[in-house]
Amino acid sequence: MVTEALEIRMARLEGAYEQVSERLGGLGREIVALRSDLTSEMAMLRSELTSEIGSVRSEIGGLRSDVNAEIGGLRSDVNAEIGGFRSDVNAEIGGFRSDVNAGIGGLRSELKTDHGSVRSEIAELRSDLRSDGRDLRRAMSTQFYWLLTLVLGSILIPILRDLAVVR
Repeated sequence: MVTEALEIRMARLEGAYEQVSERLGGLGREIVALRSDLTSEMAMLRSELTSEIGSVRSEIGGLRSDVNAEIGGLRSDVNAEIGGFRSDVNAEIGGFRSDVNAGIGGLRSELKTDHGSVRSEIAELRSDLRSDGRDLRRAMSTQFYWLLTLVLGSILIPILRDLAVVR
């Protein structure tokens, strides 16, 4: 009787081992199937990422060429403005030069008549001319920087806004 009970228990254990073995075999097949599914999904994801990266690169290239073209246009506009400003400054300096030359010619004629008083007047006029020249240079420099600030501000602010929108 003890041996029968032991045989029954052994038969049950063997049955349980067979069930565990079948379940483990099923789990192994499911793991293999999941691995192949995961591998194919990863390959699809890689190809999608590669194509998206390629399209982003082409968009960036297009934006880069647009920005370069815009900067080239702005550069030519700024150069044209600077050229116009330079010609205006040169005209002003030419007028200032002719005024100075006329003043010097008048001083020369006065020098021939009265050396003492003319020398003091010359010194006074020289200091006035130097201070006027410095004031004119400061004013021209200030106007130039204001003009440059306005031009660059009106050009760069829309570009920076566009770049901020792109990001």
